[in-house]
Amino acid sequence: MTWEEKTEMIQLANNVKDQQSRRKFLKYVIDHIANFDIQAYDMFITALALNEIELEPELHEKIYPFIKDLSEKGNSEISLRTALRLEMYIGICEKDLKISK
Repeated sequence: MTWEEKTEMIQLANNVKDQQSRRKFLKYVIDHIANFDIQAYDMFITALALNEIELEPELHEKIYPFIKDLSEKGNSEISLRTALRLEMYIGICEKDLKISK
């Protein structure tokens, strides 16, 4: 993922004010997540409002497999904060949204 794409993703995340802007951010993530590097995952999970995951279950159903795969593979480059937020994301998806890989 290029720096310009990461910048656009964060700009979209910073402008989430309603359902339309939240969906635009999440759709951008879905369109680019296959090319995420560790920094992009960190930027995404840090910008994501974990308390709003339940508002867009059909979009998180598409993001979840990538996050779960990253968690299962493990990566020493992931910070503790990012790892904790990724695991919280997985927990919310599995427990509250009943999403599984």
